[in-house]
Amino acid sequence: MNSRPAAANSRRPSYQIVNEGAERPPKIPRLNSYAGSTATQGFDDAIRPITKADKNWSGIKKETEWDTHTPQSRLQERDGFGDGRRTEPGPRPDYKAPEPGSDTKDATLASTSDQKHDLQRYPLLSFPIRPGTSPSQENAESESRQPLRDSATQPFGLELPAYATVLPGDKFWRAGGDCDKSRRGETKVADFFCWQANHAEDTLTEQVVKSGFFDKSQNIQHETNTARPSLWSHLKNKQGLQTLSSLLVTVLEKRQHVGLITSGSTFKPPPRITMTDTRRETWLRDLANPDVPVRRQSKHVPHGIKGKALLEQCLNKNIPIPRAVWLVKCIGANEIRGLKRRGVSGAFAVGGEVKWVKEWTGFVQQFMELLIGLCGQQHWQSKMQYGTRLATQIFGERLLDRDQYLDWLLSCFESTKNKQLPIWLLLVQIYWKHLVSNRQRGKRLAESLLNHLNMIFAEGVDTVYRSLIDRLQLLLATLAVAHRGCLILPDTWQKYNHLFQMLKDRFPDHKVVSACKNVEYRNKRLVSVPFNSLSTCSHATRALVARLDAFTHNTQFGELSSQCLGSSSNKQQIIGTLLAWASSKCRSGTYRMYLAVRLLRRWRSTNVDVDGAILLFLRSTAVSKTLCPHSIFRTVTELVRSGHFSIGRYLQWLISEGCLIEDNGAKSFHLQLLAELPSQQLPAHITNLKRSLLQQTQVTIFQDADEDENAASVLAQRVPNLFTHMANGSPPISTNQFNVSGKLGLGRQLRQRIRQHTKPDDLAKLKAKADSPENLDTVSAISNEEFCASRSLLEDCSDYAVLADVLDITSSSNDESVLASITDTLRCHAQTFAAIGAFSPVSQILVDRYCSLRMRRPTSRTFLLSLRDLVSFIDVDPRILPLVERDLARCDRKTVVAVCSPVSDTNEVTQYTKVDSNDEIERTFASGTTMDEPTMSRLFQKITHRFEQHLKSKGKDAEPANLSCWLYWLRTFDEKKFELLVHDWLLRLLEGGCAARLYAAFCSLAGAGCLSLESLVSSTAVLQDGLEPYASSEFRAQDKRALILNMLVPANKSLLPWLHAPDAYRLRVCQQVYCEGHAKTILSLIGKVLRANGSMVSSGMLNDGTLGFVMQQLVRDSSAVIATFEASGGNDATKNEFQALAGKLIEIGGLADFAKLSLNNQVTTLVESADDLSLPLCVLALRQLSRLYESNHAGFVDSNMISGDVFSGALEAAVAAGSSTWPDLLQVMPLGITQKVREHAEDTILSLSVLVSEKDDSNAYSNGKMLEQYLSLVEATSQIPASPERALFADAMTRRLKDIAEIVAKPNESIREDAGFLTSFVHTLRTKRPWIEALLHLVHTNRSLFFYGPPTTATDTQKRLVDALAALLREPRLQADSDLVDHVFDVLATFVDRFLPDLRAHCAEVYAAHSTADSRLVFLFGSAVSPDAWLALAHPLPPPPPPPPSNAASTSTTAHTMHAATAPTTPGSMAPPPPSPHGPGRVHAGMVQTTQQQQATASNVQAKNNAELVKTVPFVLNRWELLQAPPPVGENDTSLSLSLFGARLT
Repeated sequence: MNSRPAAANSRRPSYQIVNEGAERPPKIPRLNSYAGSTATQGFDDAIRPITKADKNWSGIKKETEWDTHTPQSRLQERDGFGDGRRTEPGPRPDYKAPEPGSDTKDATLASTSDQKHDLQRYPLLSFPIRPGTSPSQENAESESRQPLRDSATQPFGLELPAYATVLPGDKFWRAGGDCDKSRRGETKVADFFCWQANHAEDTLTEQVVKSGFFDKSQNIQHETNTARPSLWSHLKNKQGLQTLSSLLVTVLEKRQHVGLITSGSTFKPPPRITMTDTRRETWLRDLANPDVPVRRQSKHVPHGIKGKALLEQCLNKNIPIPRAVWLVKCIGANEIRGLKRRGVSGAFAVGGEVKWVKEWTGFVQQFMELLIGLCGQQHWQSKMQYGTRLATQIFGERLLDRDQYLDWLLSCFESTKNKQLPIWLLLVQIYWKHLVSNRQRGKRLAESLLNHLNMIFAEGVDTVYRSLIDRLQLLLATLAVAHRGCLILPDTWQKYNHLFQMLKDRFPDHKVVSACKNVEYRNKRLVSVPFNSLSTCSHATRALVARLDAFTHNTQFGELSSQCLGSSSNKQQIIGTLLAWASSKCRSGTYRMYLAVRLLRRWRSTNVDVDGAILLFLRSTAVSKTLCPHSIFRTVTELVRSGHFSIGRYLQWLISEGCLIEDNGAKSFHLQLLAELPSQQLPAHITNLKRSLLQQTQVTIFQDADEDENAASVLAQRVPNLFTHMANGSPPISTNQFNVSGKLGLGRQLRQRIRQHTKPDDLAKLKAKADSPENLDTVSAISNEEFCASRSLLEDCSDYAVLADVLDITSSSNDESVLASITDTLRCHAQTFAAIGAFSPVSQILVDRYCSLRMRRPTSRTFLLSLRDLVSFIDVDPRILPLVERDLARCDRKTVVAVCSPVSDTNEVTQYTKVDSNDEIERTFASGTTMDEPTMSRLFQKITHRFEQHLKSKGKDAEPANLSCWLYWLRTFDEKKFELLVHDWLLRLLEGGCAARLYAAFCSLAGAGCLSLESLVSSTAVLQDGLEPYASSEFRAQDKRALILNMLVPANKSLLPWLHAPDAYRLRVCQQVYCEGHAKTILSLIGKVLRANGSMVSSGMLNDGTLGFVMQQLVRDSSAVIATFEASGGNDATKNEFQALAGKLIEIGGLADFAKLSLNNQVTTLVESADDLSLPLCVLALRQLSRLYESNHAGFVDSNMISGDVFSGALEAAVAAGSSTWPDLLQVMPLGITQKVREHAEDTILSLSVLVSEKDDSNAYSNGKMLEQYLSLVEATSQIPASPERALFADAMTRRLKDIAEIVAKPNESIREDAGFLTSFVHTLRTKRPWIEALLHLVHTNRSLFFYGPPTTATDTQKRLVDALAALLREPRLQADSDLVDHVFDVLATFVDRFLPDLRAHCAEVYAAHSTADSRLVFLFGSAVSPDAWLALAHPLPPPPPPPPSNAASTSTTAHTMHAATAPTTPGSMAPPPPSPHGPGRVHAGMVQTTQQQQATASNVQAKNNAELVKTVPFVLNRWELLQAPPPVGENDTSLSLSLFGARLT
């Protein structure tokens, strides 16, 4: 079409066609102002803000857009990056020059505001102008409306005709409809070409002159003939395909040769010149103005703008991102060339360039930190957006050190606070693809995300952080689903594993849940392998025992019952474990029996077969040595008494099982149990059957009359005030003569009598009016002496259920001494009463009684002391304890009597007369309120003398002394003087060497409240050094420690005879409270006693209470007990003493004569007999044996066993037997023994792995069981660091793993077995897989061995390991087993995390330097392939001289071949027609085929020779030289898009 319109075109109508209901799209400016940078466009689109201009069709640009081009500027210069050709000069009607002093941005906005007028003036499609209308008039009118502009500041350009038709550009139609308005392309003018003397229309030819110019394509003449006749003859024979292939290869080689880069880069960046500040600012403003072409700015670049200042100038001037990147490249290229011009070349020049790039990367980092630090200031959002886009563009074009930049990003993200976490999360998401593409950075990213999420949850979830938590969880879910290798974190898994459970709850999608489960499984496999020998049954038993041991007075019974019953689905096993725990000799405390009975009663009400479970337990434990038969009898008796166990069913079971026929231990057990069962309230036939069974076995049966008579005698002797009518003068009878049912009968009678001794009406009245101050009636007739006697009898009978009823009955008494005794009894047996269910109710009754009584009269000091200990122990109203403390302080300030005269003035009897009787001493105290020092000293001497007399006579000839009250009264006169007197008294007793008197003195002072047990221990520790000269040979220091120990730990015997019963019982409560609060102190004291006295255990100086205390602490925390004993230190004698203590506890636990066994037999016995109940005792004993083994191996030497194999052999036997306690026993062994056990197991696994290479796998099952056993031993000792001496074991594991990899990689071989079937790879993998996993576990457990030794040796070992693991990982036939492949990958990942950078780079070159490398290895080591590795520089080589011909025949053959190949042929007959199959034509056809074959071979050789004549070297692509508008300087300008040469990779 002619660019110059004809005259007819001037009469076009002015109206235009407009589509109904459609609006024209605005002219969307391009973000990227140059072509050929698709990578950077992706980064811009990722962070480009969505403004309002993107959502409407208004055509008005917003301030947030980065381009402000006008339609004319696009048509003229294409954003400044055109082809360099200038258009005709002329004014531009749409350009508004900026006023002096104004900002370029204002001018830009002014130019963009005229876009609407441009669209109206240049319609998309219009008809010719209407006749009678001149286009010049419209043009004049439009120009008259344009404001006058200064033409001096306008750039050169062409003005389009006003009547020119505007059409949408090509990009408009590719953008697609109304749905994607932001991608609309610019418009173009139809039939308008600016005259520049280079258009085809401007070239005058003969055809143009004669016929005119046409822009239509010429018609192509069709061929009149086909090429089939000329080609078919060459393609139809056998060598046709080879001939065609040779032709195509030749064409490709020619194409490659033509497209090779054969010269270096001739690029030169724009030069830098020094400018003034004003000129520099003008240059930068022009660069920021999109209307000024970059071609004009590229002539020179200002000098002095670099580093961080360059980025700040781009930000302040708001230079468009493409132009800012262009400026960065120009300055960077000049900086790098400046380094090369300094005379440095080679490696130094490369090092200098690398150093400069690192410095430049640091400037970019500082720039980003500066922007982030401006958070909250004015225009921060727009600055942050610009800076982020600029840094992302620089990163995308590889203009900085990516590794340094990404490491900086991760470091800042790890250390950032919650306030700045959102902006760093945004940056992390921008570079997400680059962060997760490498294991080293992906692991850091995952740990950072988990750490931030964990810290937020630790601080407390707030609504402010809710969106932040959602984003963090979303990123973690993305990692779990798409990049699971980043979440293999075995070192920190225990810290963050709970977050994945929250992640599954947050995203219930199947993909996320399955991915999280897979991550949990893979991490747990690396952290710990579950023991195959531990069954679910064992775990349930251990958990049940732990819950029962943790029972206290605060435990909720209902919750405990449901937890115990729900611990396992096997109810019989639960009940059996409960009964075994209640009757075990390895536990102490009567509360166990009552707790078991209460639980069984609760479970029976829920239709649980309690009777069947009890019968099963009796069958299996009848001959057990570790269970106490008396506890079993008592438990069953309690159930029978409450009607929760059927005696009839038990008798039927005895008869059906024949338990009373065989003469063994079970027979005697069942006969004794049958005799202990009560006969009261039983049917007659059951009673007769019981009697007949006992009579047939000749067992003595107590008659009911005899039992009643003995019970009456005991009650009359022990509680005479309550049973005076039963006194018959019979000899004393012990409660031990009664069986269980007889003791229960005594308790029932005593309870009935106490209930009758009270007044029910008065009791009801008191309870109804407990808060009434005028209620002064006594409601209980029992005295404190009678209560103490009843309590003593019930404790001897171990009937605490009746004692709880007695406490409830007598708690209504107004006698405060009785209430004090009740309080002490409740505190002393708190755990037992809690198991019965009476502790909380009785405690509340006592608190209510205190609140009621203190309103009527002052409360006694005894009751307040007891109540203070109880209130501080239970959960009660917090106001009660301060109230008790205040009342107790008031009692201490009160005097004994209200007499004003001093004792020394009114009672001369203390000076001149003897004070011998108790009444005289009490009258002395009642004589005054003050006392001088001499009088106090004389009275203290009289009291101590009276006390010593009572001790000598053992309470027979003297009156019972009220020593506690006397000492307390004397202390109220002068506390300091009293402490001095007590100190002198103790010195005198120590000098005398009488341990019994000293023990009695300590007990008396503690029982009176004059000396607390804490002060007793501290004062004794002070006195021990000062009393050494006074101590006699009969009373050594170790004896004093033993005395203090027996003083602190109550013995299991009767109360002290020289104290009143209430005071002695109060002392027992104080001892129990001290033991509960100072267990570590007592254990340390026991250790000192054993270290000082070498025969403490054997001599029996440790009482039963001390042994019970140690057993109780072992159950609570065995590791603390062991640590305390080991802290005491000591020599071999001390270790033997500790071993004797452990052996004594083992014998108490049921293993009789344990101390008489040899040391080897003791180790074997402990490991074999250890179960969930005896485990604490066995742990202590085995620990002491291992300490003896460390100090002296001679005691463990055996002729049949090496001493070092004693422990490992016992543990291996326990593992093979399926024991559940061997891991706990292994943990308490010393490091040396544990390492030997581990080394033995590892060596055994490695030796057994040789069987993997054998074809015969008949013993695969047995070998697999052995593998599980030894692997469990290795896993149990995995926390122990490997010894550096076993560094050679790493080489052995590597070799064995490589051998297995070679076996797996072998092709399938059909091996006929005895069964007659052929083995396949699936069968082979099934037998080899456990060994592969075992070796992987060994490698992972001993990974520290691969890093020991010299660096060279360690590196070689690591390389061989990586080679073996990589071979398994890349094995194609293993890919079907994803679990095994994941295990190999995880183990390899844990090693790569610890590799040095040099070794990681070496592995990357070996395993990840090819385009076809395994993606998993690329992820682990990082890709060593450069993005420009496909580029190469070709250097032609001179062709080699042709070899001389060997003979004439070869020469003639070659000439004939060449002549045949170059012979001319007529069109359509490239070869002669095919001859007939008979005659000489057949020979000619063979010759033709031979000729064609030779021709094809010659062309292949020629192509190969041509390829060898070209030498290619890597082409280094300098990213800084990829400018979009440089001046052309040569034919090999690297600013060209080198992707054009990607068709043939070199």
